[in-house]
Amino acid sequence: HNLENGFTEPDTLQGLRQIQQIRGLPTAVLPQTLFLAITDAGQKKTHYYTLVHHNAYTNISHIFAEDDRRLPAEDRLWLAYGFVGSYPSALLQLDRQQVPQLVQQLQNLTDENSYRALLDNFAVRRTDPRFWNVSDNLHQAYHTLAPIEAGWFDFNRLENR
Repeated sequence: HNLENGFTEPDTLQGLRQIQQIRGLPTAVLPQTLFLAITDAGQKKTHYYTLVHHNAYTNISHIFAEDDRRLPAEDRLWLAYGFVGSYPSALLQLDRQQVPQLVQQLQNLTDENSYRALLDNFAVRRTDPRFWNVSDNLHQAYHTLAPIEAGWFDFNRLENR
């Protein structure tokens, strides 16, 4: 899942690494798992990444009263090349040149409205006419990248906000 398995251009890699440096409150509005399809139109190549939101807790020894143990200021993001998980909450599609814009919007997340603005710029929602084409491309890429582990993504948790 190393980032270098995808784009190797220094400016793009730097942007992707900046996403992994985001900590704390900007991550609070993000769902657990987002899939990113980043296209380089010049090379006619798309690389797929998974953005995982790690929630911080004082401990996880109980399944009840989870909010009492949350430490949102210590939340962090992990960006992985390829697909991690089977239940994405959002699908983002962007061009390689838009990576700095994505980084900036992720760093500046403050509330539901700023997250919705991020989705307005990059998300492929279930109501988007491109949804099924993007879904087909995701599944095809998954079967290419991980032919033994690949299955079908479950879009039941896909947000439509």
